[in-house]
Amino acid sequence: MIDRGTPTRERPYGWYEKAVRHAIREVFDADGQKASALGLYDALCELASNEQSNTFTVSHDKIATFAGLTGKTSKRIMPTFEKMEIIHVRRNGSDGLQTSSTYTLLPCPSKFLPQGLKVPTQGQKPKSDVSHVLNKSSEESPEKYTEIKNAPFSVEKGSDSSFRRNWTKRYSESELEVIDLYNRTCGQLGWRRANAYSAPLKEFLCLYLSTEGEGWETMFRVTIDERNAGRREYCTPMGNKLIRILKVNYEG
Repeated sequence: MIDRGTPTRERPYGWYEKAVRHAIREVFDADGQKASALGLYDALCELASNEQSNTFTVSHDKIATFAGLTGKTSKRIMPTFEKMEIIHVRRNGSDGLQTSSTYTLLPCPSKFLPQGLKVPTQGQKPKSDVSHVLNKSSEESPEKYTEIKNAPFSVEKGSDSSFRRNWTKRYSESELEVIDLYNRTCGQLGWRRANAYSAPLKEFLCLYLSTEGEGWETMFRVTIDERNAGRREYCTPMGNKLIRILKVNYEG
């Protein structure tokens, strides 16, 4: 039996950071997505190796294909990678049309290095989701406030930090994708951003997703034009909101 030997130019190879994989195991152990998350990270490393750069632009579908995952699963995991600060994602596109994003693999943050991970003593239940690391509020990292403020799911500075962290959890992935698109299209043009949980908004999202499910970009672009043209429903003091768009289009 011959072992695999060492990497050579004739036998291309990639590399990943062991500490990052260790952190992924810790973070995703509790929710049963550890294997999927590790596969996604390996896929990102392979794509970076193919491009011979830690920064690369690629479609999300291609990442999911490399990872052997569905697009839905990879999209659900990627935001956690961003919170962990093991990858930076620049979402490209303009006028509501999204193109392939640009990804940059980052070094393992010090908070995930061995000395930063607490080993539970006997009798203690291990914190396998490392929630104490991911749930740091933006006030603890003031230099990153600008990035947080411009993120799709943003809130005003000074809001309660626990609320800022948790409101998105009350929406489904499909609902968050609609909110994200709305914030990046209408929100950038002065419409009120969707940045808090609203039971009526969730109800309308559920109703509309069950009947439509597609055509969101077209709807938002048409709505912007209609408001600019003076459509009454969108020109009231509270007319420039996502729920108003859904209400008007759903009720016809």
